[in-house]
Amino acid sequence: KAISNGDIGTVEQLLDNGMDIETRLGFEWTPLMCAVSVANYDLAKLLLDRGASANFSKDHWTVLMASCTASASEDKISRCVELLLSRNADPNMVDRSQMTCLMLAARNGYSKVINLLVSYRAEINAQDANGYTALSIAVQYGRKKAVLKLLLLGADKAIKTNVGKSPADLAMVFKHTELDELELLLHGLDLGYLTDIMTVSIELFSICQIGITDPVDQQKVLSAVQQMQLDKVDLDRTLLMYCRSEDLQNFLLSVQQQCCYLTETIQDVITRVPHQVSQLVFSLDPKKEAQAVCSQLVVQTKDLQKEVMCLRNLLCQVNMRTHTLAIVVRTLFDIQSFNGAHLDPLALGPGRSPTQAKSN
Repeated sequence: KAISNGDIGTVEQLLDNGMDIETRLGFEWTPLMCAVSVANYDLAKLLLDRGASANFSKDHWTVLMASCTASASEDKISRCVELLLSRNADPNMVDRSQMTCLMLAARNGYSKVINLLVSYRAEINAQDANGYTALSIAVQYGRKKAVLKLLLLGADKAIKTNVGKSPADLAMVFKHTELDELELLLHGLDLGYLTDIMTVSIELFSICQIGITDPVDQQKVLSAVQQMQLDKVDLDRTLLMYCRSEDLQNFLLSVQQQCCYLTETIQDVITRVPHQVSQLVFSLDPKKEAQAVCSQLVVQTKDLQKEVMCLRNLLCQVNMRTHTLAIVVRTLFDIQSFNGAHLDPLALGPGRSPTQAKSN
């Protein structure tokens, strides 16, 4: 009961009074196994410090397996898993179905746990009794983050199950055929290893704080974010172009830069799209939705071209009218100056208007 309630003081007192550190509790589990099954880090550390075995197993179910499937958040589970691994828990032990801890973590979509297990030499391409690898299981359960993490860590996507199904085949069978747009973007930029970090709101991240230290990667991410955030147009200012023509010019220059960036990005995407089926784990466009968007983009770019041409013609007409108006104004000014120069102010006399002077 003390272990279930997380009562560390009582557990410590029981141990001091001679309780066996490996005493059997419910399901014939040890106190350590019970502690990690609820991700109680402090209690698990106490038991390990007192000599509990990190490799105990019951019916081929290990302490580490109990930790990987604990009823808790992934962060709490990760702390306990790391603790057990640091105390020499074997990540490659298997249960009755030949499943490993890595497969259990993949099934639950725990990318942080996956990273820990592999860093402690878990066999990433091990197969269970049905020939499933951790990658196959992650695909089967639609755990996208786990799939990308395993691919990043070197999982072999060509390994097939006992019935000849590859991860790509399983993706189709279980209808897990789409990746998140952000994940696809990062993989297209060869920055797939940033997926876990960039799932946080991209508008709020700090390049330094999230740990991107490579200058090339920093530039890629910064450029993508900056260019994705299109400049907001201040139409009130733009419409006052007769007063502030530089505003209109700045706006058009901004549009030009966006067009150049989009063209370069599309060119880069074209070069990075896999050209062989063996290179794919998920179908990139199973419902042909991307093709439909491309068709819409073609129409929209044509509309954009028409509007830009219309704006150009309008500016040409405005410039011509402005030039003509300027000539008229200058001509009138010259006439007025000419007439004024031929009137003798002294001939007017007091109280006499120019009209009266001319009549005289």
